[in-house]
Amino acid sequence: MPYLTLKSGVVAFTKTIAMAYGRHGVRANCVCPGAIETDALAALRAHLADQRGVPPEGVLEQVMVEEWHMDVALGRPGKPEEVGELYAFLLSPRAGYLTGAVINIDGGTDF
Repeated sequence: MPYLTLKSGVVAFTKTIAMAYGRHGVRANCVCPGAIETDALAALRAHLADQRGVPPEGVLEQVMVEEWHMDVALGRPGKPEEVGELYAFLLSPRAGYLTGAVINIDGGTDF
């Protein structure tokens, strides 16, 4: 409950900033990443594979579904560079008319 409350506050804050400062050329968007295979998740993948005596391919995806109850449409965690590409777009002139948006980059999770 506290986590969801905090995230809702971030979304509301982002939209408020967009409305209040848009006339001054300020754009504010909220990026909501899902499970991204950063160094920490990559280390967890290796640990789980070693612990369970299985290949690293697929073990994290299995844990995401069976233990974390994350039904991800793409069936895998995201890559840091995929999130980076989104940020690069948001910071570019190509996103010049995009503000107050809430953008999920979560592979299509069900929550």
